[in-house]
Amino acid sequence: MRAKFPDLDVYPEIAEFNREFIRLMLDPDAPDIEGLFGMPQHSLQALREPDFPVYGSLDEVPCLLVELAPLLSSSADSPMGCHDMRRQQNVAISEEVSSVWQSEVKVFAAGLLTYIWSVVRRDTAAARLFLGLRPESIASLAAMSFIEIRKLVEQAPRKLMARFTTDPRFWPDLVRVANLPDSETNTVARLAALPLLVARTLG
Repeated sequence: MRAKFPDLDVYPEIAEFNREFIRLMLDPDAPDIEGLFGMPQHSLQALREPDFPVYGSLDEVPCLLVELAPLLSSSADSPMGCHDMRRQQNVAISEEVSSVWQSEVKVFAAGLLTYIWSVVRRDTAAARLFLGLRPESIASLAAMSFIEIRKLVEQAPRKLMARFTTDPRFWPDLVRVANLPDSETNTVARLAALPLLVARTLG
């Protein structure tokens, strides 16, 4: 029997997490440093322009915009790898960075990890498609305790990454057409996440 395809409408939380992740980039207390969350600098600067539409259509990308593997792999016994991880680097977040902003990142990470922990236990197809998790990552996450999640949360300001930053076109194209929400170009830019996600999950 054909497997049921997960419907994104059933997972509106993904858009909410994407929206909150973008808000953390735009927060006035966010560190004004190059490569925040591993983002291409020109895309990050474009997002922060005063005339940029709030979120545009960025939250409508049909998958999570946060790369989890750098955070999850910080666990000593984690088997979770990240495709192209060696080419992804987050900037060093110093102790001088706003403690309020760091606390907000941790709250975001706590909510995200708890949500994903719940999803992987009930819908592995959605975990792979919308969250971009490999089978070994799904198994490890499902087995995590809340204490383990709490330990990971403390590292979130230094470990959370934007997804697909190693692709030279994804973020620049997405940001460039974000103020054209009803255009075909915008739709193509958002759907470009799907082949990248498949390659990341299966590669």
